[in-house]
Amino acid sequence: MLTNNVTDFSPLENLTHLVYVRLQGDNVTSDNCPDLSKNKGLTLINLSGSSVDDRVLDKLTALTSLESITFESNMNITTIAPLKDLPNLRELRVQFCAITDFTVINDFPT
Repeated sequence: MLTNNVTDFSPLENLTHLVYVRLQGDNVTSDNCPDLSKNKGLTLINLSGSSVDDRVLDKLTALTSLESITFESNMNITTIAPLKDLPNLRELRVQFCAITDFTVINDFPT
């Protein structure tokens, strides 16, 4: 297994033309996950196998251009409800998460 000791992802906050971000590993948490709200073109984010929890959803709901979010293999994610306000979200991968209520998916715009 590849080990990465990076814990400061804040330099990503200044990269305003990112289209895809993939942050994985136990060292990626809700606290150190970057605020990418300055980026208006980010369409894909992958936080699979990380240590983020439901608090990271607040950072993602500001990313209105997101089309795809992946949280696979993350048992700290227990809800997808805040994501219903993302107008362009078309793909949500949450396999092996701790989500038990998927009824909110009916409220997603697409």
